[in-house]
Amino acid sequence: MAYNSANIRKLLQNALSDEEFTSLCFDYFRSVYDQFSAGMSRLQKTQRLLEYCERQGKFNELLAYVREYNPGQVEKFMETMGVPANSQTRQQNGGGTKDLNHIKSLLDIKLHRIKVLTEQKATMGPHTPAYITMEIEALQAEINQHEIELGIAPSSTPMPVGTPAGSSSSAPVIQPEREIFVSYAWGGDSETIVNQLDQAFQAKGITIIRDKRDLGYKGSIKEFMKKIGRGKAVIVVISKKYLESENCMFELVQIAANDQFYDRIFPIVLNDANIYKPVQRIHYVKYWEDQIKELDEAIKTVGAANLEGIRDDIDLYTKIRATIAGLTNTLKDMNTLTPDMHRDANFEHLIGAVEQKMAE
Repeated sequence: MAYNSANIRKLLQNALSDEEFTSLCFDYFRSVYDQFSAGMSRLQKTQRLLEYCERQGKFNELLAYVREYNPGQVEKFMETMGVPANSQTRQQNGGGTKDLNHIKSLLDIKLHRIKVLTEQKATMGPHTPAYITMEIEALQAEINQHEIELGIAPSSTPMPVGTPAGSSSSAPVIQPEREIFVSYAWGGDSETIVNQLDQAFQAKGITIIRDKRDLGYKGSIKEFMKKIGRGKAVIVVISKKYLESENCMFELVQIAANDQFYDRIFPIVLNDANIYKPVQRIHYVKYWEDQIKELDEAIKTVGAANLEGIRDDIDLYTKIRATIAGLTNTLKDMNTLTPDMHRDANFEHLIGAVEQKMAE
């Protein structure tokens, strides 16, 4: 179908807020996003996107992504293009209407994307950037949802190359590591309490895995952090420094990404964390928004060819910003006891809870 650029421009203006438009370009049209500069207007950015889609023949793909944000506006647009809603391609789902052809289109796009990322991950091995792993996880969840909507048994792992839409993979799901890990920010009160609980656990004949002792010279920091994320039991010492550290937050996000977050995490919340009031938790959301903005502005001052590894960081910051409110909300709702209560009891409550988890 031939599309009118002026009509699509109007659709983008009506269907997406400025933030949604930027997010769409960042997530799905990165080469276009990289061309944006601070002085460009929304109209100029839209024109760049339309020119790219016209050159690459990606208008159908663009409409599929816009539809995820605002299906009603895209429906109206398609009707103006002479493509009326076809009741035979629709199903009722929870009171809403789902276009099966649209869902299949999205599923095919995401299956292709996850195949590409899975190949990259297989090639890079332990040096795979964090954003690739996170994108694979997010895509897999979306693919499962689309398969459910289509009445297909959802797959639990990324599809191998060449797997057609609707096929399930029988690859094994990664099981949690059976070691006990501790995640904390180095220095200050965090390190003091980790040293104390380390001694208490050792007195019980239990060894805790911690980076300062168990990450060897030239060992992969990123791989060690991923291993923490898969831990069956992870003691997490939450502090202001922890919540503002990209490495610490990467570990926390990894723990959450590997399921059973509540059951596998054993937090100690220090006084300076300040996570118990909404205003205090908003501080951390704003902190990571500022980090993204600062890095994004710096990225735009250099050529795209000189950004190896930097994009990984902004993707990580974006993931942290998207999850930190939910993670801190979960943490503040847990009765973690105070640091002094743990010390006074020689960490007996913590040790007992961890031993119970490891016995499962």
